Amino acid sequence: MPYPLLIQIENTAPSRPQAGLQAASLIFQYITEAGITRFSAIFHRVPGVVGPVRSARFVTQYLYHRFDAVMMASGAGDATLTRVVRDPGLKGGFFNDYAPQYFFRWAGRAAPHNVYTRQDQMLSIAGQGLRPPTSTDLLRSNDWGGTEAAPHLDVPSMHSSFDWSNGSYSVVTDGQVQQDVLYGQVRPQSVVVMHVRQFTTAEIHDVNGVLGRDFDLNSGGAVEMYAHGTVVRGRWVSPGEKLPLQFVDSAGTPVGLPPGLAWVLLAE
Repeated sequence: MPYPLLIQIENTAPSRPQAGLQAASLIFQYITEAGITRFSAIFHRVPGVVGPVRSARFVTQYLYHRFDAVMMASGAGDATLTRVVRDPGLKGGFFNDYAPQYFFRWAGRAAPHNVYTRQDQMLSIAGQGLRPPTSTDLLRSNDWGGTEAAPHLDVPSMHSSFDWSNGSYSVVTDGQVQQDVLYGQVRPQSVVVMHVRQFTTAEIHDVNGVLGRDFDLNSGGAVEMYAHGTVVRGRWVSPGEKLPLQFVDSAGTPVGLPPGLAWVLLAE
C-alpha cells in the first residue's frame, strides 16, 4: 500500500481490546481531554479491521503532514474541523453522513465505541492518490547502539508501562495489557518517549465544553529511545513542519529505530 493511513484509535476501557494495532508501523500515544489517552496510528499495510475509530485532534493534523498520510477519523470537534477545513493539503475520511463508505458500525459494541474500518474500505481511500506515495516513516536501522540496560519503563503521565522480553515489549495501559483482537498481545519492537511542550487552548474540543489540548512538535526536546532492553538518551528535532521527526543521541548522531512497530509517547 503506497499511501500510508493515519487512523485515530480510541484507548479507553470500553474500546479494549482494539483491532489492528499490531499491524501499524507507528503508534503515537498522547493525552487528550479529561486525562485519557488516544492513539494516532500510521499504517503502511492494512489488516482486516482497525478500530474503534474516534475523532481527530490538533495533533492529528500535525502528524498527518509529518508522514504524508491520509487521515481517517470519526469526525472532530468544531475547533479541529475548522483547522482541517482551512488546511488545503489535508485529505482523508471522516465517519459522517458524507463518507460512510469508509467505515462501519460493529454491532458488538455500543456507540460511540463501535466505529471501525475494514481492509477494503482502507484500501479504497488509500488508493485514491490523495497524497504522494511513501513507504517510510522514521529513520530505521538494524544497527542499535544502546548499551544502558532498561528492560522496564514507566510513563506515569500516560498511565502506561513497558517491559522487554522475548524480543519485544509488552504494553500495559491503565493496568490492562494491550491486546489486539486480530493478533493477540500488542508487542512493539521499540518505545520512544518524546518530551513535548503541551498546553490548553481557548478552543472548545467537544460537546461537553472541554477545552482542547495542543502540542508543540516544532521546538524539539529531550527523548528516550528504548529497544532490545536498552535505552539511548538524546533529543528529538523537527527539520520542518511537513517533514518526519528525527531522533539524535547525545552526540547529535541520528538514531535509527529497529524495523517493526514503534510506540511513541508524547509526554511532557
